[in-house]
Amino acid sequence: MPFEARWPRVQAMVDRLVAAGGILLRVDETDGTPDHVTMADPEGNEFDVL
Repeated sequence: MPFEARWPRVQAMVDRLVAAGGILLRVDETDGTPDHVTMADPEGNEFDVL
């Protein structure tokens, strides 16, 4: 799926996860374009939202 179509879905999921207690760690980029978000759960376990 192209970036333009995927990123709004990624951002919406990040918003829901933060509201549920997730912690936004960083937005990873490829060639200056956001690619995925690295988050952590309340216990500190890291995961990526793609």
